[in-house]
Amino acid sequence: MTLSGYHASPRPGVEEEWAGRFGGWLRSGAIRFPVTPVSGIGRAPEAWAGLVAGQYAGTVVVELPRG
Repeated sequence: MTLSGYHASPRPGVEEEWAGRFGGWLRSGAIRFPVTPVSGIGRAPEAWAGLVAGQYAGTVVVELPRG
């Protein structure tokens, strides 16, 4: 699997401008990332298989019980 991030152009100030705009969109709710919760460590292999197979979009979070 490969994960890569945003790379701004070499122009001065572009990264700061992008971070400000993107951060504002996140805070306002204009951009939201999908999160799929999966309950229990026993379902982690199933969650991984589904993620790799493209069953989920975004982030898959395996929730562990407290205590």
